[in-house]
Amino acid sequence: MPKTALADAMIAYVGAKDLEDLMRGYTTYEYQIGADAVPLAFRVAEHGDEIARDLIRWAECATERSACDRGRHARHGNRRDEHHT
Repeated sequence: MPKTALADAMIAYVGAKDLEDLMRGYTTYEYQIGADAVPLAFRVAEHGDEIARDLIRWAECATERSACDRGRHARHGNRRDEHHT
């Protein structure tokens, strides 16, 4: 797993001992990480953490699937309708 400031921020956020404790507690519902943690992820991303940035991009794509599809096709030089000719 890549080193990320986001993990350290989440550990502090929930009061876990370390990453292993965070993962255990999250999967057993001892630690809750909900929408109220979103500003924390943005702060970490603003400080340059690539994992946090990737998470935010993923969340944006999950909520705006068509916009992300257009962006992916544009980055690769493809248009959606080219695949249907």
